[in-house]
Amino acid sequence: MKDPRSRYVNKFAKLVEETKPTAVIFENVPWMIEGPGKIFFKRYLRTLKRAGYVTFYGTVNAADFGVPQNRFRVVAISIKKRFLTKKKTEEIEKFYKNKIKKPKTVRDAIGEPKITSTRSNRQKRFVTFRKKSQCKSSENDKTRSKGWWEQDRPS
Repeated sequence: MKDPRSRYVNKFAKLVEETKPTAVIFENVPWMIEGPGKIFFKRYLRTLKRAGYVTFYGTVNAADFGVPQNRFRVVAISIKKRFLTKKKTEEIEKFYKNKIKKPKTVRDAIGEPKITSTRSNRQKRFVTFRKKSQCKSSENDKTRSKGWWEQDRPS
């Protein structure tokens, strides 16, 4: 593989081997275990296993943890074998099965966009956000102001 960043995986493994932390969390792009990066990831796993770690890994979606976007990442959790208990193993396995019923949307996270314009320059637009709790339901509300998608555009 020609991407020099791929070598950082092995440098990270060597750092773990030298510093010997109790636990390590590694996060990267999905092709690290499914594509051309798997060569480096396998080497990473071998290095940590030699250093006395047990590693759990899988692909997770950030949306399942409350982030308002689908972002798939590989997460590897490595723990020194002597610190691994049945309870910790169950908790780690539960982490990879985590799924939320209703993922957050951007609107849930940042609120309702409201565009205002200055009196001196009608073409200049500003976007402000209100928390969802401050927003009125727009259904059957004839008094609400127009949303940004409904604003009159200057000619």
